[in-house]
Amino acid sequence: MRRRRALLATTGVLASLAGCSVLSSEATTLDLSVFNHDDSPYTVYVELVRPGENWSRSEAVVYDARFDVPADGGETREAVVEKRSYIARYDAYENDTFRTDQDHFHYYPHDDGDDFIAFDIDDRGTLTHR
Repeated sequence: MRRRRALLATTGVLASLAGCSVLSSEATTLDLSVFNHDDSPYTVYVELVRPGENWSRSEAVVYDARFDVPADGGETREAVVEKRSYIARYDAYENDTFRTDQDHFHYYPHDDGDDFIAFDIDDRGTLTHR
């Protein structure tokens, strides 16, 4: 009877520890947001590319999206990619016709709970990332 109780107690402890290890090994994801501080609507195209890959190869692109952001509004997409380093490429178009900005930046994740990439569009149509 003692052996059975010891085995049951050990099994319970191992099961509870297994659950903890699964939770700690889960990948955190990134949200992506675009905020428009202008009185014109904008369309923003965003690509997230794995660093070290050839930018012209489609295999390097892990996320590609279009954001239609209303005047003085914003749009957010949740859990778009795994939290890791990326090269973010973007193009901004006022009224989806006139390109106002095009650039890229390197995103490096932080351990401080920074689980998002956010852009702000100013009144000249320039994008800045937070």
